[in-house]
Amino acid sequence: MPVEFIHVADAKRRIGENTDLLEPLKIPLQDAAGLVLAEDVFSTTDIPPFNQSSMDGYALNFNGWKTYKHLKIEGVASAGMAEHEPLMPQNATRIFTGAVVPSGADTVVMQEKVKADKGQLFVEDTNLVAGLNIRLQGSEIKSGELALEKNTILTPAAIGFLVGVGTQEVVVFPRPSISIIVTGNELQEQGKSLEHGQVL
Repeated sequence: MPVEFIHVADAKRRIGENTDLLEPLKIPLQDAAGLVLAEDVFSTTDIPPFNQSSMDGYALNFNGWKTYKHLKIEGVASAGMAEHEPLMPQNATRIFTGAVVPSGADTVVMQEKVKADKGQLFVEDTNLVAGLNIRLQGSEIKSGELALEKNTILTPAAIGFLVGVGTQEVVVFPRPSISIIVTGNELQEQGKSLEHGQVL
């Protein structure tokens, strides 16, 4: 009796028609590497969660700088600091990458493009524009927005992103149990001697 061969696409179709999806599970995010999302995931926070400096430099009010030309340096804004005094238009604040931009400031000028002398700041950036070097709150993703779609594979990068948007648990499809049946007269069991024409 001749062997019936089928096309690979037909084989995949038959497998799909005879396979049921596994029941999704909710698991801790740290255990989900390599699994596939069974439902959409939405951000629980704004990223960044505040107006954030993307450079080491000085935070200032652009119109204040245009008006006063040189500014008085007042205070320091470091990454991790929660509270800052509001910035007056005639002042500038020393600021570092990742820090909260003080209220009243709308621009950060790079430290390489200023001159600081006796507590006064002189901007030497002819291309400075309002809003430069600030990552606005929610500019990457806003709270409630779709972070990752259903059927996304949870790679290390995807898991890192979900950690950043406040996800602690995810609903995923569990790993299936798979058995492979290998057949053929040429096959010999492991541990037995091979006869001529046999393979393991």
